Amino acid sequence: SSPAARSRIAADMEAAGAALAPHERIRHFEFLPQLLSFEADELTPSLKLRRGAIEQRYAALIARMYSGST
Repeated sequence: SSPAARSRIAADMEAAGAALAPHERIRHFEFLPQLLSFEADELTPSLKLRRGAIEQRYAALIARMYSGST
């Protein structure tokens, strides 16, 4: 994830959230280190998210986003 991509996405999210109430806006986001995959048991055969597996694998990343120290 390049700094240019991060700043572009942040600007797009800020623009999209301008009409939303403060509690509805996205405050933090992160890029995953790799794409989600069926082989890593993060997706079902029909490509639905396995939220439990994703939350477990990326627990530290999720915790950092909620703590605000990204």
